[in-house]
Amino acid sequence: MMLQAAVTSSSTAPPWAVYAALITAAVALFGQAVSRIWQARDRRRDEYSEAFATAMGWTEFPYRIARRLSNDREAVAPIVDAMHQAQERICFHENWLRTVSDDIEKAYSSLVDAVKAKSAPHIEAAWRRDPAKVPDGMMLGNVFAVDVRAEVGEFAKQISRDLSLWRRWAP
Repeated sequence: MMLQAAVTSSSTAPPWAVYAALITAAVALFGQAVSRIWQARDRRRDEYSEAFATAMGWTEFPYRIARRLSNDREAVAPIVDAMHQAQERICFHENWLRTVSDDIEKAYSSLVDAVKAKSAPHIEAAWRRDPAKVPDGMMLGNVFAVDVRAEVGEFAKQISRDLSLWRRWAP
């Protein structure tokens, strides 16, 4: 009888140990989920930074071209190769950003289009210049300025919206 009373009282008592284990497991799973969300956010942020740097790198081409030391194939080939590589990276970033968000990809494409359009006359002018003379031809100043502040602002706005948990779903 005593054994039956002990079994009955233990089966009706709340299983605190089980509750504690379930709560601990839930907290651990929640912590793991939050950690993965932040890691994914950090990876996207790094990709956005790389995409931005690639787009803005196009504005450096007029300076590289103007600083070439000759029009020989050996002097021009690295510049042309760098332009090809930049274009490949831009295409990669546009396609990757499309998988993340159409709004971000549109903002990035607008930025790229503006950078290329506003750099084009400078690139053409740089190719028309005589090769640089060392060291005088290396000091160009800010002669090939490209103003893309509006496009940079829109791209940054879309990135902020994506990286912010609160703004992501806001209109």
